[in-house]
Amino acid sequence: MNTETRTDPAYTEPLFAWFGATFADPQIEKDYAASIRTERLRALRFFAILGGLLFWATIVADYLYLGVCAEFYQLAVLRLIAGGVSLAAALFTPFLQSDRLIDITMLIAALAVSAVICLVPYYRIEEAQIHQLITVIMVVIFYCFFPLRLNYQLFLGLFLTFFLLGVMAVAIQSKPFDITGVAIFISLANGVGFFTTRKTQRLSRMNFWKVVLLNREIAQNKKISDQLQLVNKEAERSSQQLRDAVDNISEGFVLFDKDQRLLLCNENFKKNYRFTDLEAERGTPRSALLQIGRTRNAVSTDTPQRDIEMLYARAASSYPIDIDAKLKLYDGRWLQIRERRTAAGNIVGIHSDITKMQTALEEIKTLKGILPICTNCKKIRDDSGYWEMLEAYLQRHSDVSFSHGICPVCIEELYGREEWYKMDKN
Repeated sequence: MNTETRTDPAYTEPLFAWFGATFADPQIEKDYAASIRTERLRALRFFAILGGLLFWATIVADYLYLGVCAEFYQLAVLRLIAGGVSLAAALFTPFLQSDRLIDITMLIAALAVSAVICLVPYYRIEEAQIHQLITVIMVVIFYCFFPLRLNYQLFLGLFLTFFLLGVMAVAIQSKPFDITGVAIFISLANGVGFFTTRKTQRLSRMNFWKVVLLNREIAQNKKISDQLQLVNKEAERSSQQLRDAVDNISEGFVLFDKDQRLLLCNENFKKNYRFTDLEAERGTPRSALLQIGRTRNAVSTDTPQRDIEMLYARAASSYPIDIDAKLKLYDGRWLQIRERRTAAGNIVGIHSDITKMQTALEEIKTLKGILPICTNCKKIRDDSGYWEMLEAYLQRHSDVSFSHGICPVCIEELYGREEWYKMDKN
């Protein structure tokens, strides 16, 4: 069904013509006609073919049951013409492009059939009553089953009424009482048929309009759904790009929301504290992560107590401050933790490996202070009271290595009096 319509204001609340059953907006009426064109054309052709064949069949029936009489040939010619017009309309209707032309063609065929039915009593007065009843039945059929436009149906019904009454008054010279009775009867049939068909056609058009609105809403929802799918795909792509970038950071990265629930972390963060993917999933409270790390001894006891207390206090705070802390992990590595609050209220943290720097600092701190050294042999006394060579002490407490040699002053003192030294020197 073709129910595509425009989006102009005329399509918001369709109105009907005051008298008929058509839409007041010609574009909506055109859309409706296009939607029922196939079914309407099929019904019109069916009744046209049926009417034509029935008219031709009555010629054979007259010949078989009544024989050849004075009026036989006249009625046969009229029935041949009416049946031929009806069949010709059924034949050529599919080739007509305009709905108006289709209605006019079918109306001509129906008028020809109706005229012949009304003229039968002129040639056979004894069949006047039966044809009056047939005329009323034809009016009902035209209104209920012959899918013309309502104004054409009304014209056809009025034509049947006045043509039949004219034949009765002029040709048959019926009594005024009989003419009045037939007029009332057929007028009632016209009135009931018109208003019933008017209501039915309006209901049909309203159902069509509901389908139009439904299709429009479906199309709009589909458009919105397609846009949402594009947005979701773009969001997924951006999220994957962000995750890939975060996972490629050499430091541990973590992001908490303003309520201290995990939003995002990379693999280095999970490896540092021995978290599984399930434990470090989105939405996990920060306090739960700290408890898991404590249970698994992820943080060494060598970590300064002040830094540990700072981390737990931050997890319990509703508005934590920015922190800088150091943690020593279970495997001996040191991490520098820097956490900052974003403009949106989230908390972003960078956990950097500072093991080398921390080791160097510890070694520097070890060599600070006053070292007891022998004024004669230059040995150094360690914290346990043992004396050891200077180079041995420095090698043990730093990364310094020594290469041994003799300076010029010492070589003079040691070998200055030796002959080989004097000869070598000269």
